[in-house]
Amino acid sequence: MFNQWTIPKELFAWIRENLPDGKTILELGSGDGTDELRKHYTVHSIEHDPAFIKEGNYIHAPIVRYPGGYDWYDVSKLIGLPAYDLLLIDGPTGAIGRRGFVKHRYMFNLDVPIVVDDTQREAERLIAMDLSQMLGRKLTVHNHKGRGFSTL
Repeated sequence: MFNQWTIPKELFAWIRENLPDGKTILELGSGDGTDELRKHYTVHSIEHDPAFIKEGNYIHAPIVRYPGGYDWYDVSKLIGLPAYDLLLIDGPTGAIGRRGFVKHRYMFNLDVPIVVDDTQREAERLIAMDLSQMLGRKLTVHNHKGRGFSTL
């Protein structure tokens, strides 16, 4: 269940400790961990890669190129997002980059706990730091055996 293509087990444990069963998660990017989260929560996944889309609450949002030269989800597919109690930023994949989230943050409810996965990488760490500063919220960094995530 917990491999290189899923959320770390420490992140899963953090979510379990901080979000009651039955609540709703909006995750950007999906993987093997999505199935485990769905055992306890309603999970809506924004996913660009059809290979990762399974049965369930998936929003297919292909990657597009934006002015300024960055790639990110097609925002026209993100209109009318469902309500959620936790936002998990774990996509798009590292090769595409997640920087677009900061530029398009206005599309999301940011008044919920936010988790940025893979903050052992500089790009994701900067996203978490930028969000913390923009939102005026405390940033907590969690590092475990070379993998990390941050919470706000």
